[in-house]
This record gives sequence, C-alpha cells and structure tokens, in this order.
Amino acid sequence: MANDTPLAPVVVDHDPAWQARGLALADELRSALAPLALRVEHIGSTAIPGMAAKPVFDLQVGVRDLHDAERAFDRPLADRGFRRSPYQQDHVPAGRDDDPARWTKRLWTRRGHAGGDVNLHVRVVGSPNERLALLFRDWFRAHPEAVPAYAGFKQVLAGAVDDIGVYADVKDPVVDLVVAVAESWAAETGWAVTRGSTSAPYLGPRPSDVWGAEAATRGRRGTQRVVHAGEVPASAEVAKLLGVPAGDPVVVRRRIMYLDDQPCESTDTYYPARIAAGTRLAGTARIRGGAVTLLAELGHVGVLAREEVTARMPTDEERELLRAGPDEPVLRLTRVTLDDAHRPVQAEIMTMRARHQRLHYELRSGTG
Repeated sequence: MANDTPLAPVVVDHDPAWQARGLALADELRSALAPLALRVEHIGSTAIPGMAAKPVFDLQVGVRDLHDAERAFDRPLADRGFRRSPYQQDHVPAGRDDDPARWTKRLWTRRGHAGGDVNLHVRVVGSPNERLALLFRDWFRAHPEAVPAYAGFKQVLAGAVDDIGVYADVKDPVVDLVVAVAESWAAETGWAVTRGSTSAPYLGPRPSDVWGAEAATRGRRGTQRVVHAGEVPASAEVAKLLGVPAGDPVVVRRRIMYLDDQPCESTDTYYPARIAAGTRLAGTARIRGGAVTLLAELGHVGVLAREEVTARMPTDEERELLRAGPDEPVLRLTRVTLDDAHRPVQAEIMTMRARHQRLHYELRSGTG
C-alpha cells in the first residue's frame, strides 16, 4: 500500500559545516555536469551563515536550455543518487505581472545518500528565478541582523504545520516580502549576478588542481611549485588587505606558476597568523585540494573576493623570474578573500607577464 502520509517539515539550527560542504557539492556537480552547467551555486538557507534550515542542501545550476540539460543530466545525476522530480514551476512573487513560463526549471532530488540530501534546481541563465535565488542568499549574507527573525519564523512554522507543502505555501509570501526589500538593496548597491569569472573556481574547496585543469582546457600543461613558506612581518599593503597592524606576523606562501614548463606567474598568498600559524599553510608541502580546502577544514570559508588589477613595468627580480622581455609590462592582481562575517582570511598578490593575458568579466545588471 502506498504511504500517503504527508512529510512533516524539519528545521534545525544552523551548522557551520554546511558552508564548506555546500561548496564541495557545487564543485563536484560542476565537474559532473560540464560543459552544460555554466554556473553552479550553493543557495538557500544552508548557504546563509547562522540561518536555521531544513538539513537539505539547495544547489542551483545555470544552463542555456532546460531541455538539453534534462537529457544530458539524467544519467550523471542518477549515478550520484538523484531522481528527477516532476516539479517544473517556481513560485512567481506576488505583485509581479510575469509570464510563468519565465519561472520554469528542472529539479532533481537526493535523499538518504551518504553524500547528503540535496535539492538540485536547474534554471536558465538570466532567468528571473535564477536571479532571485542568488539575490535572496546574498541579501541575507549582507544583513546578518535579519537572520535570527527569519530563522525563528521558519522554526515556529515548522512546529505548527505537519505538511511540507503547507509549510512552503505559507513561507512563499514571506520570501516575497524579503525579496521586495532585497530588490531595493540591489538597486542601491549595484548588486548583480556575476558570470564568467575565471577566479571563481579558486575561491572554494576543491578536490582537484584548478590551475592544471584550466590549462588543460586550452591544450596546455599547468604546474606550480611552492618555493617559500613561513612567517614574515606584514607590509603596509598586506596589513591593509588583511586588516592587521603593519609589522604584525603573517604567514606567506610563495608559488611560481608554470605553463608548459615556462614560468608565467608569481603568487604570494598571505594569511593572518591567528589562522595559519602552526598549520600546513606555513609549510611548502603540497596541500591536497589547495590552501582554500585546508582553510575550509580549519573553519574559514571564503564567500566574497575583491580584486584589483594594475599594470606596470617589472622589477629586475620579476623580469628574471618570469623571463619577461625588456619592454614587456606585467599585470599585478591583488585579491582579498573574506568570510561570511566579512573578515579577511587570505590575501593574494599575483604578478604575471602581460603578454597573452586576457581579463574577462561578465556582469548582469541588477534589474530584470
């Protein structure tokens, strides 16, 4: 006999481990669903620091065409324990005179799996429902003072109803209210869905060598070598990036990046001593998954990166190290990565030969 008893909603307190686990799941699915998966994001309440949530990870995949994705994703997702749901329509926020066809999606779910329970939402890039999921997450991340009230509402609601469908129906208008406030914030701050950044894969935990994988997509061989690691006094620039007093000890790892065995970039990565002192970050041994994976294991997950790019002529040391030509400039990229409390967890200063370099950015406006 079929069990028609409705499932009761379960909302639990926030688990700090959700952030790293969500990033790892996104990385796994990004590899499994390439090349159709243009963007994979950890979304929903488990992606918001401090937020109570159902113990189910929500992930979003952005694609060009839902029908193509449906055909291509079924097999690799089934191999990972997912089943495609018949549910294909997202809620359209109240007050929006929008064609519901713009709010379609595909949904795969996974339950009772060793890799974790997951709702995988596949939406069209640039669609309003793809944008709404990211705006909802990012607004709460930027307004931690609003998290306790929304978390409390969900916990009270979960205790008052015994049907997950009723729970979702009651919650939708409250989400609409949050989104209305978030839209004003997006307009005021210039928030936008950012696409196409080649930096993104370097910001979260990962099981593989991202530099090697990136080079391989161009038919090239990418390698790297850590040539120095240890504590140094923070320069004025590094102190400003990490928010520590100048002269205070920080941990640095210097890497040389090679493309087809030719040096192409020098990267100095700095960490606050409170995070990195006495850890493998302070040594030259290879770290499986990279330093950001170890940072996540230590409880420091980056959720925001700020970058600045400048161009100048190299120093004699840089010219010799990178084998740059006598009149060849270098690009200098400075990146600081912040955690969910907007505390810097690492700062990187990358110097690279300008020849053959291309900076590619895609930004979607905060409207529509």
